[in-house]
Amino acid sequence: MFNKSLVLSRIFHLDYLDSLRALAALYVVFAHILGQVHLPQNSPWLQRLFVDSFGLGHYAVDLFIVLSGFCLMLPVVRNKGQMRTTSLQFFKRRARRILPPYYLAMAASLFLIFTIIGQKTGTHWDVSIPVGFKDILTHLVLLQDIFPDTSATINSTFWSISVEWRIYFLFPLIVLAWNRDGPFLTSLFAVLGSLSIQLLLGDSTFFNFSPWGICPHFIGLFTLGCLAAEISFSLEPQSNPLHKKLPWNIITILGGCFLLIISSRGFLLSQNILWPIQDLIMGIWSSCLLITLASQKESLLKRLLCWKPLPFLGTFAYSIYLIHAPLLQVISQYLLMPLSLSPLLELVFLVVIGLPIILSMSYLFFWWCERPFIAKK
Repeated sequence: MFNKSLVLSRIFHLDYLDSLRALAALYVVFAHILGQVHLPQNSPWLQRLFVDSFGLGHYAVDLFIVLSGFCLMLPVVRNKGQMRTTSLQFFKRRARRILPPYYLAMAASLFLIFTIIGQKTGTHWDVSIPVGFKDILTHLVLLQDIFPDTSATINSTFWSISVEWRIYFLFPLIVLAWNRDGPFLTSLFAVLGSLSIQLLLGDSTFFNFSPWGICPHFIGLFTLGCLAAEISFSLEPQSNPLHKKLPWNIITILGGCFLLIISSRGFLLSQNILWPIQDLIMGIWSSCLLITLASQKESLLKRLLCWKPLPFLGTFAYSIYLIHAPLLQVISQYLLMPLSLSPLLELVFLVVIGLPIILSMSYLFFWWCERPFIAKK
């Protein structure tokens, strides 16, 4: 039987969640840094080292979605399966937390596009321009991911914000099904149902079911995060045994190895696994990782994740995610390109000089544009 006070104390001290957010945000930044340089095609070791290692930015978004489900379900688990607020209050809190920084980052991106980074330069930023009325309108109502021609415009990371925003509206229904049908049946239905929608409608030419589109299967990943919170911290008898009886550390290690295998560009299996299936495998692995970390009192991984700079970066990971792309283009276009460096030196420049600038500006953005809406009650 779990000690209730121990469970509650563990819920309040989860620095590793902030660290995982930081790592996911940094991974996305590194993936986009690679999009700013052109590595030589005649250097396969460079391609394998950098592109294979940081060419899977979608996995970072998968982790963000699982973390979101985990964190939103924690208060429900603490409150014996009940939301602490009404659904309307929940939506208002989510809107206050997510939308002001999003709209301010959108305004900043548009300002930079209309002033200094509105021309194509052959970098990853090219997908974000040009910008028209439809782009602005769909971004304002968070529907940009629905259409193929708007999902990446203005700021190529914004598509996932609209996907997650719509999932929030399903959360009260998930909690309702959680209590009525149980967490495992609810999770199974959410995973299979949402994945089926993605696979069945994936060939649509009007709506955007690409990796940077509607991604209905993210509902399943979000629910897997909820399930991880249930298994990790619930006092209910159906969830308790799984937390202690299964070898979560071994499951996580083996799952990580399998994920690496199917993600390798040189491995034939990866060519036969559709990207939504890969997302699902990443979601399952992320959930197992969260359960593993919750079940460990002390471990090397937990100590590494609690290394102070990581939780600190995690506190403004949302700001990093929102504004790194236009900042990266400004740095590339006005600081890097005039130097005419080799591709490898360009990469070094962006990591050694560009990354600290991006993190510093992201922290300022967090302080001025995100933090006030976290503190406001």
